[in-house]
This record gives sequence, structure tokens and C-alpha cells, in this order.
Amino acid sequence: MAAASFSRDPDLRKLEKLITVRVQGIAPGDYGEKAVALSDFFIHNYTQGDRLPVVTILPSCDPRERRLIALLDFDTGKLPRVLERLAKDRYGRETYVVDGQRLSFDVHFHGFTTICDVPPPGLAVADVIAVSGIGSHAFGSWVTEHSEMWLRDFLGKDVPHFRTMIYGYNARIDGHAGGTLEEYAQQFLEDLKDVRSTADVGEPFTQRRPLFFVTHSFGGILVMRALVKAKQAQEYGDPAIATLYKATYGLMFLAVPHGGIDFRNIAAELEKKNHLLVSLLRDINTDSNLLKVLSQEFKNLIQQRRIVSFVEGNAEPTFQMNWAGKWERSGPPRRMLESNSSLLSLPDSTETQVMSFDKGHSSIAKLGPFDTEYKAALRYFREWEQKAPVQVLNQFSKPERGPGPSHNIPYEKDCRFVNRDDILTAIEKAHAPVGHRRAGLFGIGGIGKSQIAIEYAHRFVQGAPNAWVFWVRAGDKTLFERSYLDMSKLQTGSEVEKDEDVFVKVSDWLSDPRNGWWLMVLDNADDFDVFYETQSVRSTWGRESRFYEKPLIDFIPQVGHGKVLVTSRDRGCARRLVDDDKNLIKVDPMTREQSQWLFRSRIPGSSLDTPCSTGEYSLLSILHCIPLAISQAGAYIGNCEISTEEYVKMLEKDERSIIEMLQQDAGDMRREQALSDLLIDEEERSRHAVLHTWRISFRRMEKRDPETARLFSLMAMFHYEDIPKFLLQEEGKEADLEVLLEPLLDLGLATMNLDKHIDIHRLVHLGIRDWLALKGTFVSFGISAIERMVERFPDGSVYENWTKCLQLYRHAHEVMSIQQDRMLCGLTYGKMLNSMGQYYSSRGHVCWAALYAKGALDIKKQILEEYDVEILKSKKLLAGIAGQLGRYRNAEELQLEVFYTIRARIQDETYRKLFPDIASDLTYSYLSPGYYETAENLASTLKSLCERIYGPKSPKTISAAALLARAYQGAGRWKEAEEILLSIIDAQRAQPADHPHIFITLSSLARAIACRQRYPEAEEIYKEALVGCERTLNMNHIHTVTCLAGYSTVLLDMGKDEESEAACNEVLERNKFLGLPSWHDVVLATKSNLSTILAHREEWKEAEETIRAIIKEKEEHWEAQHPSILISRVKLAILYNNKGDLKESQIQLRALLKEEALYKRASHYLVLDAKMQLAIVVSNQGKFRKAIKMGREIEEAYLKRYGPEDKLTKDAGEKWRKWAECQKSIPFWPWPK
Repeated sequence: MAAASFSRDPDLRKLEKLITVRVQGIAPGDYGEKAVALSDFFIHNYTQGDRLPVVTILPSCDPRERRLIALLDFDTGKLPRVLERLAKDRYGRETYVVDGQRLSFDVHFHGFTTICDVPPPGLAVADVIAVSGIGSHAFGSWVTEHSEMWLRDFLGKDVPHFRTMIYGYNARIDGHAGGTLEEYAQQFLEDLKDVRSTADVGEPFTQRRPLFFVTHSFGGILVMRALVKAKQAQEYGDPAIATLYKATYGLMFLAVPHGGIDFRNIAAELEKKNHLLVSLLRDINTDSNLLKVLSQEFKNLIQQRRIVSFVEGNAEPTFQMNWAGKWERSGPPRRMLESNSSLLSLPDSTETQVMSFDKGHSSIAKLGPFDTEYKAALRYFREWEQKAPVQVLNQFSKPERGPGPSHNIPYEKDCRFVNRDDILTAIEKAHAPVGHRRAGLFGIGGIGKSQIAIEYAHRFVQGAPNAWVFWVRAGDKTLFERSYLDMSKLQTGSEVEKDEDVFVKVSDWLSDPRNGWWLMVLDNADDFDVFYETQSVRSTWGRESRFYEKPLIDFIPQVGHGKVLVTSRDRGCARRLVDDDKNLIKVDPMTREQSQWLFRSRIPGSSLDTPCSTGEYSLLSILHCIPLAISQAGAYIGNCEISTEEYVKMLEKDERSIIEMLQQDAGDMRREQALSDLLIDEEERSRHAVLHTWRISFRRMEKRDPETARLFSLMAMFHYEDIPKFLLQEEGKEADLEVLLEPLLDLGLATMNLDKHIDIHRLVHLGIRDWLALKGTFVSFGISAIERMVERFPDGSVYENWTKCLQLYRHAHEVMSIQQDRMLCGLTYGKMLNSMGQYYSSRGHVCWAALYAKGALDIKKQILEEYDVEILKSKKLLAGIAGQLGRYRNAEELQLEVFYTIRARIQDETYRKLFPDIASDLTYSYLSPGYYETAENLASTLKSLCERIYGPKSPKTISAAALLARAYQGAGRWKEAEEILLSIIDAQRAQPADHPHIFITLSSLARAIACRQRYPEAEEIYKEALVGCERTLNMNHIHTVTCLAGYSTVLLDMGKDEESEAACNEVLERNKFLGLPSWHDVVLATKSNLSTILAHREEWKEAEETIRAIIKEKEEHWEAQHPSILISRVKLAILYNNKGDLKESQIQLRALLKEEALYKRASHYLVLDAKMQLAIVVSNQGKFRKAIKMGREIEEAYLKRYGPEDKLTKDAGEKWRKWAECQKSIPFWPWPK
């Protein structure tokens, strides 16, 4: 039935801007009646100023609907009041009841719309489908400035035997919807399939009716992708969509950007709003790889079709956003596409160019009846009208070629396959985009790459039953050729003739899109020389060796209907085969859950639902969740009928046990049976063992990169985690190291962690060690490793080196532990032990440090003379550690021995350099036993010497000054000590803010201030020092513990017994880790504080036992005349006095007053403190005359030492004067008997 157009508006004024409304849902019936009913609807809803539309009734595009549509043309540039909401919401629709029917009104024209009269059944020659670009209106894109819609108003009349339709989709930049090219193309195909349904009455061959496309800008890209998918659909088993490709004959491209279009400014603005079109705009940009691939795919399948490409030749204003945030064409005029971007560069027989000099990118789609562009388009439409039916009929009648799609996957689908959907999904994602896509799986041997590829191939067959899957063994050229021979037989059903070139034959077959969609799996593609070198291929199947000028990679065509999946141990080889890093997928060890499932699936009768047992957890930890190793373990346990716990015990014996288990054959027949020409016969029995798969990589690396193999062998001597690069690289050859590491990283034998250090998988680490042992080179590389470690391990006593030492100490442990004969390394081993002892000593791990230092000294003594510098260094280190552990006599003996040896050879520069250090250590050894005067003299001399040699601010000078301050503290000269310490802190401010020496000095300063009874100030300084020591050293460092002990003393002096007790207990708890002996001054000072706290609580028995234990320890291990012993004995006398045991107190007092030490060191501050405590006890017992005499002596000593203004001096004077007053006020005192 012919279309009906009707209007009741008699006004024939000049047309203004045309607005067309689409009405859908009209029931079948007389077209004229339907048009009148719609006109009456607008009359009934008439509002002042409205214009009545021109109504055109047309059949719906989808013949299955049996409905009609209407096009309402409003020529005033605005809609009537009843439809005004459509003007505001251009993506919405309005629903009204017209003539008893519910009709839908819209202006967006999404989907397919018939726009002109449809030929009677049987007379339609072709379907013309017009598709507009991004941001364009499906109808308005084709309307000229004179409101002429040329596809409807001119073409529909000039070629009346076409069914002309437009297609709309939501991709406006001022909207919110969006999608990918793939999504738009798929939706277009689905909609077009419905339009071309065979249900059309009187049209049994609608699907074979020729298809002509008129596309503008992105619309052409959309149609191209849709046709590529339609061709691929033939292999996917969707014949309805496949017919769309066969029916296509002519395409008219109006400024289609085959080479991309510059939408960067628009994309940038849309990205700010998170618009869904951003990714699509980037995909069609001028640098788009997607368009390059799509163009190539389209060229491969467009044979026997006709293309007319219209090229814009004029500039037009570009889009830009105005002040209101609306897009408008107000940007600078420019030509959007150059000629080469609008052309596919096909032969003239296929593609014709039409140059449009008067039209720009937008106006080229708006053709008037007298435009040369329209006349050219009409000429080609009429030509297509004559030729298309015969050509399309031929395309539908072509027979299928060769046997149907099949596959040669070497193994059946594994019902026990462990779900690794993350990797399978990554492969699907890599294969999903337009065009030829390649994905690569890489990882160490035995990680499960081939099993994942097998699973993916089977899933691919299930999803695309009409597609081909080819499995290629790519381990070497011979296996590759054999796989291509099998492929040729699979493709053609016949054997390859001897004189045929199988590679060329298979490559040509793969390149032909008519053969359908295919997937190729390149398994075990570990050697890129196989693919990139032009060498002869040696055949063992009766074929002659052949030399190919082209590398084998050229025989794997890059076509849009083919996908490739690569599995490789070598990431570098996989990268070259895939040619896109984004599509490289690393296969890591399984997760704990996956490993548990795999393990149980290999043991008959195991339940998959029970929780992981302790034995299983231990086993998976040892095997590091490597699938092949787990399969081996499961097979062994199942065959030998042993428990998991028994197997774990076998593994935990030593590294050798693990290696023996890794060599066991898992019996997995799903692994590749053929052996590479690199393998040796005696290993055939264990070809399925995980260790064997790694040996293949080791051999290949030795053969191809011998320098890298040597580097990896050296790395195997270190710990398998966090190997720093500076340990491996030669000085000045950093770039060389990167080159050497690259093959290791590519093979997956090593990885780079976040800190840019090198990690080796634990089992691979054991494997390379076993490989070196088999070759007999393990010992030599072990010696090289320890020599390298000695060379690179820095001075551990320097704080700035601690970070580097921390990175190396684990590797140092490793290289020393693998040396079965220490003397084989000789002096090198001794030097390494000495370096480790020095580092541990500086970090406060004194017990470990002592073991290393003693070991170093023992080895050196067997090799060197007693006076050798290396032996002196070890003795010096051991003496310092002995001093830290409280073994002062041992320390002094060793230091004096070293001191006199150096002094005898002081003329030698090597020995002279050691003199300041040994003098410093000797000074320190005199401090703790209480030889403060000797220590003071040594420290003063050393400080002057260091100032003269190194300068006043050098670290050695500052260290000497710190020793002098400690000597002053020991002698009770707190003021001088405080001044020196303050000057040291000023000098240390030049060091980093977190340098531990700053906080150690602060701790000493706090002690000096506390001894002058400035407790609040001392408390704050102690807090700062404690926090700093814990942060920069560690909680259990000897300096941190010493600081905490001093802090507990200050808290006790301030009356904060609970806080002091907590600090004391923390000191003793930390010492369990530190290991200081029971007689160490820090330990005894802490226990002394606890005894005071016990006395405050009147827990006299516990307090007495504690003090007596302290006295015993001091008398056994300290110098007999040490003032600290007197203090403890005075404290015991005070304890008896306080608890009321005056008799025992008097006994202790009489004994103390007779002590010669009180008079030998009468001016020592500890002795003065003891005398003051004695005087207080004597006064409390009423012996004022004795107390006054002692008080005067103490005041004079304080006055001489500290001056008249010092608090201690004033306190002493106040006390004895108070006692004098008491004596005057009491004439008789009943002295106790």
C-alpha cells in the first residue's frame, strides 16, 4: 500500500526549520484514515500559535510487528503545546490515545525507521540503510538547511524500488548514555537481523535482498565493525546474522574516518564528567590501533563489493562548549578529515572516490537535489540497482569449502581442572576487542600454563562450535613443522605432498576469511630463535630439510578472523609473539584454596569440602603452591599410600629431601610427552617432574646467555628473597646488570619486587643449587659469593650503613651456612664473620655478635700471625662486646693486649689507624669498673688527639668527648658532664634528625640532669631519648634498655612508684631477648629500684632479699672497692632502720664506717651519697654529734666539688644545721644500748 500524506493546514508559508516526530504503535488499516485520525488529534489539542503537522503513514521496518508508523513534519521549528515535553527531553517519549489506540511519540528515532514509501511485495530491489555519526540525529543529520531530507524527499522518488530506512542510536555528547564500538555494532546487527526477517508477507527471500549502506562519519565505522562480526558469525553458528554479510553489496561512506578523527578536545571535556563515550572517542582517535586493525579486517572481507567514499574538502566550525555548558559549533573552522583518512585505499574496481569541495564534515551528509554529490550518489545507486541482485545471489549460492571446523587439542577436557577464572577471564578480555588479537601466558615451568590453555581451548570450542582450534607444539622448529603438517591435514582432509611448502599452504589457508574463525595455541614457545631466525627445518617424517628465507613468525598470519594464545616460560619471547604488553598474562602460583583443591583431587577418596589440615597447610607452604609440585606430591602420596603428615616429615629433613621429591615423576600424562633436543636421555624417567622443567630453562639459559647463567648461579648462593642489585652489579656496569637480568625476569626464574630487589622462587632456588651440584660448580660459586659479600658488606658500626647491612645480613647468613668447609674460604670467611659481628654489636644483638666475633678470631688465628691487623680487629671487636656484656676484666685484658701491640708498631700506618679506636674502647672498659680518674685522663688525651688529627666536629672527636662526659658523670662532675653533652648535641644536629647518636647523648644528658635533682627536666629528656632509641635502634637494643633503666630511676626519685615499677619490669623483660648477664650494671640498677619500691610498700623481706642478691652479684663480679657496692650496703642498712630493726641497722652502720673505701674515695659522689645516707640514719637514731660531724664533712666535699650554689651543697648544710638545732633543744637523749 502506498504511503499517505495529509495536512489540514492551508497555510503554505515558506518552510522554516523542520522538526519531525515519529509515531509508533499504529494498528494496521487504511493509511488515509490513520493520517486523518492523527491530524484530528492535533486539532482537538490545538493551542494558539500551533501549526498542524504534515502526516505521513508508513509501514514499520520490522515485518513481524504488522504495525504502522507515522512521521509528523512541523515546519515552524517548534512543536505544538501537546508535545512540548519532547522538545525538553529529546531522549524521552510521550504516550497518547489516538482513535482508541495508545501511540508513542518521540523525536530521537532510535532503532530502525522507514522514511519513505515501501515498494509492493516482490518489487523491492534493495534495502538502503542510513547510519549517522556520533552526536548526530538519526533523521536530522540528512536534512539540509532548506528542510530537505534527501533520503526521503529525493532518493525515495528517484529510485522507488528501494526500501529506505534510517538507524538511530544513543551516542550524543550532550547526553549521558554511551558504550563501546563492540556494543554498538552488536546492537546494530541484532536490530538489522529483525528488520531483515523472512516473516515479511510476500517476501520469502527478504534475507537475500541486497543491502546498501549510506553512512556518515562514525556511522561508517559502526557498519564496518558490524559486517566483520557478521562474517565471523558464520563460524559462530548464527546464520541469520551471517546473511547480512552475504547480502551487502554497496557502501556509501560520507567522510568516514578510517584513519581516525581528532576528538581529543571533546573527549577531555567529557572525561571531566565521567561520560561513557570517552573510551569510544579515544578508540576512533587519529592514533587508534583499533581503526587500523578494523580497516585491515574490512579490506580482507570486502571482495566483490562496491564502495563510494565521499571526501570532505571544506572547513567547518568545530564543536566547543559555551559558557552555559552546552555544545555548539562555535569553534575555529577546520577540515576534520584529510583525504587519506577518508579512503580505504582499495583498488578502483572496489572503491570510488568523490571529492566534495563545497562541503565540510557535517554538511557532506546534507545533500540537495542539485548538488553534484547527490547526482553522483544517485548515479551509483542506479548502477547498484542493476548489478547487486545477481552478485548477491552468487554470494548466497557459493558452496562451503573443505571439511567443517574441527580441532586438534591434544587432551580431553580435565574434569579435575582447578578453577582459575581470573586468568581465563584475562585471556577472553585480551581476545575480545576488534581484529586480530594475541594473548600470552608466561611463568616458570610447572606453574600450569599449558593446562590453562587446554581448558581455554575447550571452552572456546564450546562457545564457538563452528570455529577451528589448532594446537601447535612450538618448542622447536621440528615440532612446529609437525604441528603444521597436522593442521594442514585437519584443514583439507588430505596429507601434504612432499614438494608442497606446508608453512605457506597453512598460512594461506589461515589468511582466507572464507575458511572461518580460528584459534591457534602456541604451546611451550620458549625460544624466540625458533620463530625469528631463518634456518633450515630438519624433518623426521620423510620430508627434506628446507631453508626458509622468512622466519616462522611470518607464517602465523595476523588476520581479523584469527586469535592466538601463547604459552611460554620466557616473557621476552611471549612479548615478541604477542606484541602487546597489555595482553601478557603472568601465571602465578595458585592460591591456598586452589592448591588445596588440586592436591585433594589427585588423591583418591579425598573429600573436597573439609577444612585444610595442618599437614596440608605445611605441605602447600613448602611447595609454594606450584601446581606441578602439588600434583607430584598427591601422586606420590596416593601411590605409596602414606599420609600427608608423613610426606611433610620427609620433606622437612633438609633441602636435599625437597630436591629428591621434586625429581619424582608425577605420572601426569596430560603433560607434553615429546622432548626437546636439549634434553638428555638419563632424565627421561623424570620428564614430568617439576625440577626437570626448570632444568630445561637452565640449559637454555646457559646455551643462549652464558653471562646471565653465571649471574644466576651466583644469585643462587644468596637467600632467595630480596637480593639487592648493588650486590650483583660490578662497579660502573649498572646497565650491564639490567641486560643480564632481563632473561631471568623473562623466563620467570626471578622477579622484581616493589623495592626493585630480586626474588627467586624458593623451589627454583633449590633447583638451581641442585643443578650446580650436579655440574660440580656449587663450591666455586659459593666461594665467589662469600668473596662478593665481604667486598660489599659495609662497616656495620656506622649508622648510615645500617640500611645496606640490613639488606645484606640475610644473604650473608646464607652464603656462610652453605660453606661445608670453612677453611676452604680461609681468611675471607673470617672477614665475613667479623663484619657480621660488628653489625650485630652495633644493632645491640650482643650475644649473636659475640658468637660471630669469636668465630672470626678462631679462624684468623689458624691462618695469620698474632700481631696481624685482622686478628687485632677481631680482638678489638670481641673486647667491645665483652664490655657490653659486663665482662669488664676480659674486655680490659683483650684491649690492653691490642693496645700494646699497636703501640709497638705505631710507625706502621695500618696499625696507626687503629689507635684511636682501641684507645676509645679501653677508656670505655675503665668506666664500668669505676676507674673514673684513669678513664678521665685517657678520654681527655684521646679527645685532644682526635681534635688535632680529625678536627673538632669529626665523629671520632665527638665520640671521645662523649667518653669524657661519661668519665665526668662517673666521678660525679655533673656540671662539666652536662656542658660537654650539650656541646655534643649541638654538633650532632648536623646529622640526620633520626640519627641514634643524638638520642644516646640525650639519655646521658638526662642522667646528668637527674643527678643534680632536676627531675622534671630529666623526665622529659628521658622520654624523648627513649622514643628516639626505640625508633632508630630497636626496643631491645642495649642503649634503649639502658635509657629505660635510667628513666625508671628518675620516676622513682619523683615518687612515681607504679610507673617506675612498670619501667623496671619492662627492662627485665627486654633483657630476656638482649641477654645481659645478671651482674650487668643495668640489670642490677633496675633490681635496686625494685627493692626501693618494695621497701616503700613495706614488703621488707622481699626488699631485703633483693638487696642482698645485688650485693652478692657485685662482690662476685665487680671490683672490690667499687663505690656502687657501698651504696648497696648503705641501702641495706637504711632498709633495716626503716623497718625498725635498729640493732641490725647499727651492725651494718658500724661495719660501713670502718670501710676503708669510704676514705680512699672520700670525694667520690657515690661515697658522698653513702655518707649522707649514713648520717641520716645516725641522726634518726639520735646520734646527733656523729651525724653533725659527718654532715659538715659532706658539705665541705660538696662545696669543693659543686660550689656553694649547688642544691646538694645546700641540702647537706641544711641537714647538719637542723641536727645541731635538735641537739640543743634536747638536753638528754636516751641512747639505745
